[in-house]
Amino acid sequence: MDSKVYDEEQIGEIQEINDQKPKLTIWKLILLESLMISPVIWVIFFLWILKMPLSCQLAFQLITLLTIPLISIKMQKQHISKLIKTDFYVSEMIYGLIFLIGSFLTTVILGYFMFKYYDILDYEAIKTLQGSKLTLILALILLAISNPFLEEFFWRVYLPEQYLRHEEINYNEQLKWYLALHYACYHFFVIYFFTKLIIVSLIGFIIITIGGRIFFITRDKLGLLTTALFHMGVDLGIVALAIYKIPLNGE
Repeated sequence: MDSKVYDEEQIGEIQEINDQKPKLTIWKLILLESLMISPVIWVIFFLWILKMPLSCQLAFQLITLLTIPLISIKMQKQHISKLIKTDFYVSEMIYGLIFLIGSFLTTVILGYFMFKYYDILDYEAIKTLQGSKLTLILALILLAISNPFLEEFFWRVYLPEQYLRHEEINYNEQLKWYLALHYACYHFFVIYFFTKLIIVSLIGFIIITIGGRIFFITRDKLGLLTTALFHMGVDLGIVALAIYKIPLNGE
């Protein structure tokens, strides 16, 4: 069965009720922008200033990715199952595992050769991180396990739905690239903290923006579960490289 997010029938339904949708006010736009920029605030406050990676992950996931969307969905009297628009087909799991393995191996191999010829990490900045070895490991576990599912729901399901509730907005390339740019924004600050290289951070920003757009493609064509597992493969690769390169001594 087809697990696409917005198939032709659903697009037709959306178009039919467009006249009932409210306009996107400046205040709603500011609220949505603030929500999408909030990860940058968590990174700057918890990672740059307090040097607490676990707290950064917890604030980002619990507040931005989970609590605020759930409260919003409750207030709008929506159902998560209808937003996700998937029955978690076996095909989604199979495709997801294929993408997970592929993205994991690609991330690890590219990272290995990058570090082999040019180590971009700022180890002095890494040494300033606060917390024990356990807290650093927990931050990496959160990155690898819960982050892919929460981020894919937030960026590829919840936020598009919030924009599509307004009559001026359509599910098109402009919206997808717009959200992908915001998705990549906080990654720029994370990369810069660990490298202190503006060029590397900009390249990472561009790559992650394109990655965010690719996640929309797999989300639309293959479903949320496939995309989350695809995302997990990348994050697991990053965690593997972190364990390989970063001294987790908590000092």
